[in-house]
Amino acid sequence: MTDGVTMMQHQHGGEPPGEVFVLCFIDIFIHQASLALARISAAL
Repeated sequence: MTDGVTMMQHQHGGEPPGEVFVLCFIDIFIHQASLALARISAAL
């Protein structure tokens, strides 16, 4: 998880920390959602 956050900070170095945090949060959310969908598909 730390690697992803560090990577995001490097990519968006010129942007405010708040914006970087939001982008990280969205990225994590999408990742969690895709995992959940995969589990649901497997259950079906």
